[in-house]
Amino acid sequence: MGEYYDLERAFAEAGLPPETVEQILSDVRAEFPDDPLMFELHVVRAIDAELAARMPAAAWCERVAAGSREMLERHGFEVTRGADDTRERIQRQTPRKSA
Repeated sequence: MGEYYDLERAFAEAGLPPETVEQILSDVRAEFPDDPLMFELHVVRAIDAELAARMPAAAWCERVAAGSREMLERHGFEVTRGADDTRERIQRQTPRKSA
């Protein structure tokens, strides 16, 4: 289905009911009938919006954070889990001055 995004996988992972999937496809196709890239991009955004509406806020925030960590790590950035992790990393990297 998707030329730019793996829409089948996105829908499968989202676990949305078939009628919701059909409604998303229909609504987005009406908005972008002649632009496959914009169609697929907005389908992915609609899936995310639908998931956000169905998930508790804390679970949604963790999902977004996990995706962000994965993307940053994939591109070579070191990701810490919070202030304590950052402090420990800095202490490990900072040479100690000898007296």
